Amino acid sequence: MKQKTNSGFAKRFFLVSNKKLKYFPAGKRHNLSNKSGLYNQKRSRCCYLFN
Repeated sequence: MKQKTNSGFAKRFFLVSNKKLKYFPAGKRHNLSNKSGLYNQKRSRCCYLFN
């Protein structure tokens, strides 16, 4: 069940995350690291769940 329900969402999620990473330059990403700490934790959890 997990693979079937999460496969589409995982693809969408990774595409969005990649676009965001490409959109922000390294400097801006560094400045936003503190604000996006919670988001990064959630992302890592999602990656663990999907992988």
